[in-house]
Amino acid sequence: IPDDRAAEEQMTKGREYLDSMRELSAELEAIRQQISYLYNVSTDAGYDRPAAGADQADENAARIENLIADRERVLSQWLDVYEIVTEVLDLLPERKQRIVLSLRYLLRYSWDAVSEETGYQIRHLLRIHNKAIAQFDEILSRNDCQMK
Repeated sequence: IPDDRAAEEQMTKGREYLDSMRELSAELEAIRQQISYLYNVSTDAGYDRPAAGADQADENAARIENLIADRERVLSQWLDVYEIVTEVLDLLPERKQRIVLSLRYLLRYSWDAVSEETGYQIRHLLRIHNKAIAQFDEILSRNDCQMK
């Protein structure tokens, strides 16, 4: 039975990497939007109200600095995961598997958007996806990749 648990844990490792890609990408986008908002508020770009006062501008500048540090930390994590994910994607045997996983996890497409881009119905996409995840997990276990 311990072998079954190890196999089950390994079978989820590929999904962990792929989900991590989506989450880190979303986090990077959220940080980018926050920086943009704070910059716009501080410089009065696109607003019909006076620019923030000096104290508020200083506070916003400090927030922006903290967000930039957060962005660097998240980007470093994203790059680590991206390197592994793209290496494994390149080893998938079928082009359509690479496309579906890339659109879904690297580009963060919804299932509807993946369907529209590929021309496949969602039901068929899910079959491709499930097969691709199984292949992804198999490649990870063969290459003994470990999440950082």
